[in-house]
Amino acid sequence: MVRNNWESTDIEAMRLFAEKRESSTIPVSDRALARAIGVSAPRVADLFNFRHGTPTLREFIALCTVFSMKPSDTIDAAIDRARRADEQLADDIASNPDLYDLAANHDENKELEAETPRD
Repeated sequence: MVRNNWESTDIEAMRLFAEKRESSTIPVSDRALARAIGVSAPRVADLFNFRHGTPTLREFIALCTVFSMKPSDTIDAAIDRARRADEQLADDIASNPDLYDLAANHDENKELEAETPRD
């Protein structure tokens, strides 16, 4: 999945909104949410699927308002989650380096390909 410059903090912030949306007693459709935050329904779908651009500050504040979330707390939680996810990935790589080997390390033709002239 191409994330178009989505950082782990952006993803975690949207996951926080998704959790709040899913826990709502009333289902919140993309169209209803789009009207509430002043964007199109496809933009809402893109945000919750981490596609195209990251949330703008206006979108972030609007989502916080709709879901009754304090923006500073939401950012802090997203940063903390992203940090923990990054640490977990680093721990996974350190404990299972073979799972994260680069294919080039096993390519029989890597020396030949490295010497191939580029136009």
